[in-house]
Amino acid sequence: MERIFPDQPAANPELIWPTEAVLKKPDFFEGREQNAWRLHLRWPSGRVATIVLGADFVIESPTYGKVTSIVFALEGQPVYDTIKFDIARNVDIVTYSVSKKGKLKVLFISEQRQLADDPFNPDAKAPVFWGLPGGFIDKGETVEEASRRETKEETGAEVIDVYFPKAPKHNFAVALAGTWGDIAFVRVNPKIVDKIHDNDAEPIYRAKFVDFKKAKKQIKKGITKYGCTRSAISNSALFIFEQYKKELVKRALKKGKI
Repeated sequence: MERIFPDQPAANPELIWPTEAVLKKPDFFEGREQNAWRLHLRWPSGRVATIVLGADFVIESPTYGKVTSIVFALEGQPVYDTIKFDIARNVDIVTYSVSKKGKLKVLFISEQRQLADDPFNPDAKAPVFWGLPGGFIDKGETVEEASRRETKEETGAEVIDVYFPKAPKHNFAVALAGTWGDIAFVRVNPKIVDKIHDNDAEPIYRAKFVDFKKAKKQIKKGITKYGCTRSAISNSALFIFEQYKKELVKRALKKGKI
């Protein structure tokens, strides 16, 4: 059980287990019934169980890591209980092309996200997003290898060059996520792209190059005929990418193979 419940739920020493919070402050959970976390379980037989206040719980998955109930401690005193969400190592990819005249375009994909609600159309099925390729890094893979593989799987594009920005990481939800995703800029051959691509259980409805200025207008608008453009992960990577545009164009023209 030690592997499941280590001494603390995260590397951050200010995060502690609920049971430790009770040891530090026995009355910590008293009067917190309205905002404290609970874990409810239901079996096919109909049996229901609830993890009581103050208990530690961990939910593990091979890909999405674990969801851990923790308590944040400030100056040695527990303050509030929350959830720490971890996922397997992943990379978010800005896939782009550069013309001989130095014009830059970004390759967007249209993909349905089954776990997301659609705030623009509550009665619809899972929304379709118009964003960037990306995915999990397989065991034993480097970030570059994963970037090349995911680009090929989700767009069918021929990879020419892979570049990483300084501090190539971003966090998709700092209020609850412990995991940081990697960021890669992948230049591809604009002539070799699968416009419609099936990637196992994740069908890619469309892959299309978009002029970067037009892409920013689509993000501002929020909704396009290809899908919703309000993916925080994609837009974070695109914002970082924008700071490297001139550098990437110079790199492409210098390396050739446009």
